[in-house]
Amino acid sequence: MLKVGFVEVLQVGKGIDRVKGLGASWFHQLINRNLVPPKVRSDRRLRFHRFPYVNAPNCDTCDMHISEVRRAYGALLSAHEAAIRTAACSPRRLDTTKDHTPGLVAFIFRQVGARMVQPSYVASNIENASPIAEELSPDDQFEEGAAIKVLVNRYERDPAAREHCIKYYGATCTACGVSLADRYGPQAIDLIQVHHLKPLANLLGKRASINPIRDLRPVCPNCHAVIHSISPPRTIEEVKKMVQAARATQKGRK
Repeated sequence: MLKVGFVEVLQVGKGIDRVKGLGASWFHQLINRNLVPPKVRSDRRLRFHRFPYVNAPNCDTCDMHISEVRRAYGALLSAHEAAIRTAACSPRRLDTTKDHTPGLVAFIFRQVGARMVQPSYVASNIENASPIAEELSPDDQFEEGAAIKVLVNRYERDPAAREHCIKYYGATCTACGVSLADRYGPQAIDLIQVHHLKPLANLLGKRASINPIRDLRPVCPNCHAVIHSISPPRTIEEVKKMVQAARATQKGRK
């Protein structure tokens, strides 16, 4: 996922193909609807969705099978770049920090062999990694510490829904039972992430009503990462079983 401002401008994924069903790879990008050539818009191999983006007016989304990217991306490049400029004007929110997929940027970097900008919170070794690690010399030196201004975005979330979820379930991870405050002290009180039981990506840009009690659960960052390490994501129950199995194994070794 690549984000600008408060809007996803490009996504690549597996598991739920937005065009051809399950089990394949898909490509999703934001485009300015006024700059899409009529011939491209009529292409049945592409899916255009006119879902209103509050933070990206006049922008639509285009979904395609990954095999179509080489052919279609160039034809949509002007529309995509215009959408990025629009998204860059969206407001910046502090709760979007780290909602970014550095691995996608690193993958693009490896493919094109050119340095790609990462947000400042991403480890610099990802940003500066060589496309062919074996070619690095022990004498190679790199510069670090440069300030990089990066605009990011995410699916729009209602902070009130998060607050209601934590108020109801508490700030303890529902997968592993860890409280960050117990581990790190009072400075970490109420530090917890909120997991959507139904991934927002499945909404394909649509708005939907979220019930904080029914649809959300508090999870620690580690469990949240494990949940989303595969596509479709693991369930909280699956992660619970993983935690229990790991604890049982560790206990047996003592």
